[in-house]
Amino acid sequence: MKHIKDVNVVLYDPNQDFRIMIHGILRDSGFAEIVSTERAETVQKRLGEEHVDLLIGDVHAETSAICGLLGDVRNGRLGDNPFPVAIGLTSDADEKTIAKIGNAGFDGLALKPFDSLTFRRRVEYFLEHRKPFVTTADYVGPDRRKDPGKPGVDSNCIDVPNPLRLIAEGISRDTLAQLVEAAAGKLDERKFVSDIGGVGWCAEKLVEAMRKSDAELAERCIRQLNEIAKDMDDRLERTPYRHVQEACNSLLGVAARLEQAAAGPDKKDVKRLGDLAQAIARSCNVDRSHAA
Repeated sequence: MKHIKDVNVVLYDPNQDFRIMIHGILRDSGFAEIVSTERAETVQKRLGEEHVDLLIGDVHAETSAICGLLGDVRNGRLGDNPFPVAIGLTSDADEKTIAKIGNAGFDGLALKPFDSLTFRRRVEYFLEHRKPFVTTADYVGPDRRKDPGKPGVDSNCIDVPNPLRLIAEGISRDTLAQLVEAAAGKLDERKFVSDIGGVGWCAEKLVEAMRKSDAELAERCIRQLNEIAKDMDDRLERTPYRHVQEACNSLLGVAARLEQAAAGPDKKDVKRLGDLAQAIARSCNVDRSHAA
């Protein structure tokens, strides 16, 4: 692809030798616009201010700062493009590490150490292929489900732009921005629907926690509820569901009161929470069970 030199790459790895090696592989593959850094702050600035098409980062560096940054990107909290192709680097094949990379929203991973040909082929794969994105109450990113043909699975998927491929093919930045904006709008709508299901799930788990006198479960659910409520409020204006603003404001209030109550939530607020989830789902013409 003759325009691969125009692809903007951010490479993050504290290991200088390894970073130099990857930089060389990318150069030999035709990439020219490469920001190579050992600092998470530089990555954050680039993601927030520049058009990043390909992000390559070590997931263990600085207590996995890159995972948090990518999560912010995928959720629209950092930068204007939730869809850069992202490849995580790790020398740890432990199941928990692999899950952490997946949950952060990476498109794929590369296990260290690897040779030049293996890594080049990994990057070339994403020049041609990309999984659709899926949203849940606590995840936005490539669909990693093992059974994509299962009924109901494809209906929750969103085809998103692949900036790595599109820029390499010569598409303009303006056209890419239009494609990103359209896909981001669909993502906001789907994520809002997923959040509705998440509110209902939190309400059910809080009832269970109160029945079992499980303070730890209650606190965990309340933390997640506050994250979901704030996410809904952030996305609401970018969805077709602005008519439920009042209900979302009520949800924020209930979540705040539950947070203040910590391990001793008020039964009335827990019931109100469930009622709000059902009311928002009805007003949005959404099947809450499907959203969850």
